[in-house]
Amino acid sequence: MPDYDTDIIKHYVRKKGWVVPFRSLKNKIDRQFQLGNRVNRCKYLTFCAKNAIDIFLLEKEAILYRNPNTLRLENVYFCEQEKEDFHEISRLVGNANQGFFGNFQNLMLTDYSAITVPDEATLSENNSESERLLLFQKRSQENLVNTFPFDIINYDVCGNFFPDRQNIYSEQCRTFSKVLDLQKNTTPYGINEFLMFLTIETPVREGQVNPDIMQAFLEVIRGNLEIPDFNEHFINRFGEIDLREVEYHLLFTLGFLKLVLLKESYKSGWYLDLINLFCYDRIRSGEPYKMSNFIILFKRDDALDNIQDFHTTVPTIVRPSYLEQLCLYLNDYPVEVSSEDAISENIETDLQAVVDFRNQYLNSINN
Repeated sequence: MPDYDTDIIKHYVRKKGWVVPFRSLKNKIDRQFQLGNRVNRCKYLTFCAKNAIDIFLLEKEAILYRNPNTLRLENVYFCEQEKEDFHEISRLVGNANQGFFGNFQNLMLTDYSAITVPDEATLSENNSESERLLLFQKRSQENLVNTFPFDIINYDVCGNFFPDRQNIYSEQCRTFSKVLDLQKNTTPYGINEFLMFLTIETPVREGQVNPDIMQAFLEVIRGNLEIPDFNEHFINRFGEIDLREVEYHLLFTLGFLKLVLLKESYKSGWYLDLINLFCYDRIRSGEPYKMSNFIILFKRDDALDNIQDFHTTVPTIVRPSYLEQLCLYLNDYPVEVSSEDAISENIETDLQAVVDFRNQYLNSINN
């Protein structure tokens, strides 16, 4: 895992991609709250790791608010499965009750309904460590589900989105769809739009992802080439070449946009606007791959609720949006993030300032 305290490339994406849309939506929600049209201020869910760089960047930018009396970052929530990291992030946020302990995918997909949760005294005295962990995760799931919807979700997917043993409707895909469904929760209030920073591992060659998935992506892109508008934008971008001559990660992200992001969003009652897409290089055990960060604004439309699926044809109601987003990709994305040496020194300076800001806070609560 990279050291996020020194990861200039990741910070470039945060600084150049996240801050402006985050501030814009947060300010809009603040106005709604002040007018009495919201019962909550802007709610943020993050998968921040123990470094919590995104949290302290946003606090330093005066976007997130820390209550000076309680030292709690208000309306900031996090999910973490490592026990020590969970406690560390709790200290940084200022409230463990704003954290959800467990693997996010498991919390979204596991049925804990048969598990009885005793009171705290009984739990401490009579249950094994594994039982306590299971009960704690059931509580986390209940708290997480009940806390939806969030206005901004920094959704960092851990691992391969499409493992070899799973089909295109993988566990990660089902988790993403569950998030979209839970975002429609209207208790205690409903939302009609939300922002997501979705980060996924992206293959750069064959063998790094389930081959059936890439075949499905290729087939759907070939089908899109029969659509005149898409075909024109594709040729303007790549020329009249065979699909397999296109860079592997570009085929993947385009296919992912179509078969996961657009399809699952429409099925769950959301339109999406792709605000930005950053790709940057990574290496693990000598194996190169990329990370892709999709910055997406979702907009609710009840008229989409009757859409079940579209295996062969795109429903008429979403066709204009569908083509607009695919052609937008072909015109503008992804933005390839340069190597560290090519990134402005201002980004490195800003990252160090965020780290210093966080460490100053830690010193203040430790003294």
